[in-house]
Formats: sequence, C-alpha cells, structure tokens
Amino acid sequence: MALASSRLNTVCFMLKRIARGNKTGLQYFYPPQKKQNTMNTAWLFAGGAALTGLVATGWTYLRSVYQYIMSWMIISITVQGYQSDAVQLLLRETFSASRFGPKNYAAWLLHVRPVRRTQLVSMEVIGSAGQLFWQGWRPLWVVKNSKSDDSFVESGVTSRDYESNTLTLTFPRGFFVADELIIVATEHYNSRM
Repeated sequence: MALASSRLNTVCFMLKRIARGNKTGLQYFYPPQKKQNTMNTAWLFAGGAALTGLVATGWTYLRSVYQYIMSWMIISITVQGYQSDAVQLLLRETFSASRFGPKNYAAWLLHVRPVRRTQLVSMEVIGSAGQLFWQGWRPLWVVKNSKSDDSFVESGVTSRDYESNTLTLTFPRGFFVADELIIVATEHYNSRM
C-alpha cells in the first residue's frame, strides 16, 4: 500500500509541474544536461592562436631583450686572430681545464730542436662544443666559433688565416674584467715570443 501511495504522489507531483508550464514531468527524473558553452571554447582557441602569432612575430625582439637582460649577469666577449692565440696560451698556462666534457686533439709534424728531428707534436685544442676553464674557483667558458675553418687542424698546417681563429669567452659578471683579461693575455703572449 505504501508503494502505491508513493507512486501516486510522484504522478501528482509530475502533473503539478506540467500544469505550471514545464514541458514534461520527466525532467523531474532526468534533469536537463547543461549545455557546454562552445562560444567560450572558440574564444579560448582564438586567443591562444593570437597569442602564438604575437610571440612568433616578435620572437627576435623578445630574444634580443632576453639577451640584453642576461648581459647584466653574464659577460660574453669574442676574440679573433692572434688575440685568440694569446688567450689560448694564457688559458693553457695559467688556468686549469675542466676534466669533464668533450675533448679535441690535434697533431702537427714539427721540427723539435732538442732531438734535432721532425716529430709528431700532439696537443688538446678547444673545439666547437666548448671547454670550461678555472682560475681558482672562477669559471670561464670558452667556445670556438663554429663558423671557423678547422681544415688547418685536419691537414696539419701550422699557419692559418687571421679570421680562422675565433673564440667566445663567457663568464659571470664580476668574476673577470674583460679588458684586463685581454691585456694580461697580450702581455703573457708577448713575453713568450
């Protein structure tokens, strides 16, 4: 009997809802699903596409601003030609090279005066992947320009063009003074010649 009165109450409730203007009394049992607002989704995609376009258009400007801000913290200098030779000599004799990282070696046939004959003289060279040097606790990252011509190393020629030897030195601001580093390298090179 209780089950019949419960069904009767449900039917009466549905009829009251229909009388109030609801389309169907079945909404009581199956509430309507919320429609997803496709307009918001479309605006999100359009906004994302516009933002991507703005970043792509101004990427070179954003990169130059980033490099300018990073130059406040990281110093990067480029040395070419014989000045590069002077810096490499200073690095080899007064700095210590990191034991980690890629290694590049080259060898030349040179006349060795103490033994009075031509011998193969090998040495480690700075490659295009770069090498980390330390002066005490201060790091100096050195990278050989990837556009430079390495054919003189492969062929064993001991002379090269002025433009073929380019290095980029990178270090945190305050660890070294760029002008002093170049002056010390030049004086060290001249004292050895």
